[in-house]
Amino acid sequence: MKWLVQGARAGDVLYLAYSGHGSQMTDKTGAEPSGMSDCICPLDCDKPWPEHVILDTEVHKYVYTELPKDVQLVCVFDCCHSGTIANLEVSRDLILVPSAREHYMKRRYLAPPGSASKAAEHGVSGSKADKGSGFRCVLGERDAFKGKQVWVYSGCQDDQTS
Repeated sequence: MKWLVQGARAGDVLYLAYSGHGSQMTDKTGAEPSGMSDCICPLDCDKPWPEHVILDTEVHKYVYTELPKDVQLVCVFDCCHSGTIANLEVSRDLILVPSAREHYMKRRYLAPPGSASKAAEHGVSGSKADKGSGFRCVLGERDAFKGKQVWVYSGCQDDQTS
């Protein structure tokens, strides 16, 4: 993802699409209200985690933190657990009504290794997240992100498979 933002200048419009496996693993930072970090799983993710997955914090780094000012970025993540994969300041939860089609669909996902699959026992203790807001606190200083426009379209919410 680093290559995408390198050399981008004000007025550029960038596009990132990912279609593959997504998963979750234990959040070691305490910043995730669910106790789980979302991740995308590249081809070599059959090796130890988290070294061989791309965590939501890393996605945020490249699609938002390192995005030059006045550059627009559109991202599409067609993978499981992608609702807040870019850790943007605002997310939206949707209430879905089950359909007859869902009845015939088989759930499938890439399960993380056992060592990375449980929600952190520490919960959100010490987290900067506002526990009552329903949103995750991912930005420290808001002024540092003015002039950046990022739109993320995801295949599902964090707790769903795609």
